[in-house]
Amino acid sequence: MSLRAPAPDRNPAQAATTACDDAPSGTAGPAGSPDAGTAPRQPALDGWRAISILAVLAAHLLPLGPARWQLNVGAGLFGMALFFILSGYLITSALLRGQGLRRFLLLRATRVLPLAWLCIVVGLAWQGAPASTWWRHLLFVANLPPQDLWPATAHLWSLCVELQFYVGVALLVLLGGRRALWLLPLLGLASTLARIVLDQPFQSTTHTRADEVLAGATLALWLQRAPLAEVSATAAGLPGVVRTPVASRPLRLAVAALGHVNPLCWLALLLACCLPALEAATHARAWVAMLLIGSTLVQARHPLSRALERPLLAHVARLSYALYLVHPLLAHGWLGSGSTLERYLKRPLLLAVAWLLAEASHRGLERPMMRWARRRSAAWTAPPAAARAAG
Repeated sequence: MSLRAPAPDRNPAQAATTACDDAPSGTAGPAGSPDAGTAPRQPALDGWRAISILAVLAAHLLPLGPARWQLNVGAGLFGMALFFILSGYLITSALLRGQGLRRFLLLRATRVLPLAWLCIVVGLAWQGAPASTWWRHLLFVANLPPQDLWPATAHLWSLCVELQFYVGVALLVLLGGRRALWLLPLLGLASTLARIVLDQPFQSTTHTRADEVLAGATLALWLQRAPLAEVSATAAGLPGVVRTPVASRPLRLAVAALGHVNPLCWLALLLACCLPALEAATHARAWVAMLLIGSTLVQARHPLSRALERPLLAHVARLSYALYLVHPLLAHGWLGSGSTLERYLKRPLLLAVAWLLAEASHRGLERPMMRWARRRSAAWTAPPAAARAAG
């Protein structure tokens, strides 16, 4: 079996990476309140998000070893798997907790679209792209065959997968209720099977990459049937675990996979699954990444879980979405021009400019937009008097 390279109009490392959707890990809110559908904060998720963007930046901007080893591709696959698992887990968890579809779509659109559209306009105008390319990018279908991704926007294929997942999961809930979310694990397995059959270990079309975000959704569904507190308590041998016939089997499986296996073992296995040289193993990376992230949620006292809770990682996580969108645009300008040596000498400046732009985006665009969206959606669920005040 041969390892197929990504489409020639993209950097292979870009074909292995995904967008950083800085979805919040949640704050507690009573059912029916404006914050209903959010979760108690899970700091380890911010740590994984930070590691994800750092892996992507390394894949795109740094030499990670001899070219024949394809370590840049491996770093991109690693970051991509973490990103999509986080997104699938957080989005599905919110819907399972009862977040209304209107609120869900408003928060997601407000979080993702303004900065994404701004970067699309800048990138396509700079490259002089035709009208057909513009609408496919603005509707986030440019990764579907025939692909229409341009060099400065090649990394946006992953945002296309992300937005398509949002629309698909919303339609599932609209048509079949929250029970229809149980179709997501089957769709994830179908995506993995499609990648194996088509021999496309890291292509960027939705049907061969959706298993990663769907594996995250599977983790959310799994822990809903075997609640996180129960899994953690059982794994630690703590008393007071509620055992029911419905939840007993999922609980036993969750304890075995997430509570009794050292997260470092899952981390080592995921790193192996991201090596292009181990082509057969790469097809399992979505599900191994699911087990890795799930194990750090369950084993909250593990040193790895504690390390993921550092404040610096949380700040990097907050900037991750903007960092992801901005850095390829910079790399296709003066900061990415010149000989190989010149490009690498400019890397510190590129990273500094990307960081400053990400800070500006977070403070001046993303955070204000999300505050507006939360106020707006709060008016939909608040009592009439409170809704008039919020309006």
